[in-house]
Amino acid sequence: MKKLLTIMLILFVGFAAFAQDSVVVYYADDSIPSQDYNMFYAGLEFGAGSINNLTIDNGIGNQLSISPMTGFEMSPVLGIRPFDNTNFAFELNVMMDLLDYKSYDAGINDSDIRYVTQIISPQILAIYTFGGGMVRPFAGLGMGANFNNFAIEADETTSDGTVETETNNYDVNTSFSMVLKSGAKISIPNSNFDIYALCRYNLNIPTEIKFDDNTVKSKMNASTLSAALGVVYNF
Repeated sequence: MKKLLTIMLILFVGFAAFAQDSVVVYYADDSIPSQDYNMFYAGLEFGAGSINNLTIDNGIGNQLSISPMTGFEMSPVLGIRPFDNTNFAFELNVMMDLLDYKSYDAGINDSDIRYVTQIISPQILAIYTFGGGMVRPFAGLGMGANFNNFAIEADETTSDGTVETETNNYDVNTSFSMVLKSGAKISIPNSNFDIYALCRYNLNIPTEIKFDDNTVKSKMNASTLSAALGVVYNF
């Protein structure tokens, strides 16, 4: 995951350096510019993510259901408007979520159990922005690849009062998802910045998770719903 984050950061910085300030559109029959438009944009989104019901099923009647898992989400954004208008764009989002759920097990040894999943999901979307005013709703559809990590952390209180923490990390195969994204942008007057609010649904195709030294294979379903605020700069 660290290598993937490093690659995406290099791409993000390189893209911003490459992007031109603006592109001027000309009529076909003369040299009078019709309007300026910004071909590229880049920014960040910050918000909250959640998995309403994470399920792990081994197919023989044993199923773990964790609901809900919530946490922090961040996503760098790179965009390109390939045509001579500002309504249609292609976007690269790198959704990064850290979600958890805590439960209490009153067994022989009282224990606090924390289920943790980390998700890194590069996503390619087609975005359409409606209207041309200061406030512009938008909607998008795309595909993503999901690199997941799943862990179970248990804080157990022994009979002598000592708290012991045990962490188990499990291998999760890469999965793919359909991504839905919608919201509304507000242009900041006399600047190249837009701010916006958004909702995103990452409809994850169930993937495989391995337990007990990779000998037990189960299906993991973890679709993510998130709400965030974003800011982009138009180049």
